[in-house]
Amino acid sequence: MARTLPFPFKRRTREHVIAAQSVNHVERFVIDAGHVPQRMGEDYGYDLVLQTFDGQGYVEPGFVRLQLKASETWPELSDVFPFDLDVKDYNLWLREPQPVILVLFAASRRKAYWLHVQRFFEENPDRRPRARAKTIRVHVPRRQIVNLRAIGLIRAAKQESLAHAAQQGLGHAESDLRTAGRDPSGRSASRDGRTTPPNRPRACTSTRHPGRWSCFP
Repeated sequence: MARTLPFPFKRRTREHVIAAQSVNHVERFVIDAGHVPQRMGEDYGYDLVLQTFDGQGYVEPGFVRLQLKASETWPELSDVFPFDLDVKDYNLWLREPQPVILVLFAASRRKAYWLHVQRFFEENPDRRPRARAKTIRVHVPRRQIVNLRAIGLIRAAKQESLAHAAQQGLGHAESDLRTAGRDPSGRSASRDGRTTPPNRPRACTSTRHPGRWSCFP
């Protein structure tokens, strides 16, 4: 029989319970894999931030951001769970240099399923939202269950993104050097494409004209 109160109180709903269960479910696998899940105090697109560590317990650079969605069940379409993503989240997540993981927690099954969001759209550009769209549909595979193996794959995706960013940074640095008239080895580039060693002294002698000097390498 439902309890009747003489005045209203704040109430913990079923939605609150399964939301907490979703966070706890993912956190347990992250911790068991040797990593640290950090809860976000305010919800601006992420619920957890994953800090990873190597096999010897040393902290690794970079973070993985996770957004968790909880429900009793999720509608199924063949072998995927379709989910309508807010375009505001899409705009933020695709600008993140490191992985953003969407997690759907099914309370009735006590299982969670994950999707690497940036990779989903990179694999097929036609999946990107149309102009003025408010939502964009993504498909979370049923086979991608959150477990210890999944945490390892997510960590590997972060390492891959870091390596890619480092390679891009090297390429940009080499381009900047060439634009500044130097090749990546530090040599000065002349107009005809030839280079001279860096910091090489130049000899100068006076000419017959006052105030003019003739310099040569």
